[in-house]
Amino acid sequence: MLGGCWLDFREEPARVGLPLRALAAAGPGVRIEFKCQACGYARAVTPGAIIARLKADKLGDENTLHTALPDKLTRPCKTCWTLRVEWREPRTPQLGEAAKAYDRRMRS
Repeated sequence: MLGGCWLDFREEPARVGLPLRALAAAGPGVRIEFKCQACGYARAVTPGAIIARLKADKLGDENTLHTALPDKLTRPCKTCWTLRVEWREPRTPQLGEAAKAYDRRMRS
């Protein structure tokens, strides 16, 4: 409308993301799952473990955005990584067979 208000939306995917420190502070139920689309390798790790690995490899720190992680991964593959953040409820099982059974129930 001329002379009125409007909302201009521009998506900039490179700038969207959460810093790893925010994911680490969210609690012990947060996991980041990495999956290689070429070989199928998948692994879920805590944000704290990712921060430690980035610091050890001098590739980043706790201010690194979670969306920047696939570009920083070099092991075991250097191909196209996808990433998924998993935020579990506090009372859900975290490890072992109980966690696997819970995942199967939630996906069905």
